[in-house]
Amino acid sequence: MANTYLISYDLAEGGDDDTLIAAIKSYGTWAHITESTWAISTDKTAAEVRDHLVALMTKGSKLFVLKSASVAAWRNVICSNEWLKRTYKLQPMDEIKTKRQRQKSKVDRLLKQNLYKKARQTRKDRK
Repeated sequence: MANTYLISYDLAEGGDDDTLIAAIKSYGTWAHITESTWAISTDKTAAEVRDHLVALMTKGSKLFVLKSASVAAWRNVICSNEWLKRTYKLQPMDEIKTKRQRQKSKVDRLLKQNLYKKARQTRKDRK
């Protein structure tokens, strides 16, 4: 089964961006997410992808290969949102807002409970 990896790089001076991009695209299933961030699907391991790409990079270049999870959120990416939606479970903004609202409601309930307890304790103390 193919794994999805995120690849991020910074080429040192003299690095050949076109060669590196061709190598990334050679994996067949890819998306260009931001200027130097890509996603690929492959049966290779992260170390194998790293070793393949590092061999094409100049000394001092930086590379990060991460096996990605299945949930993602994004904004203003270069690639088609459709590829990302097919590859990752999108966490919609509504879901994020709903989670925040649930957390806020829980905090509000706890505050009310504490105020109620304090009020009861104050009444007992007055007696």
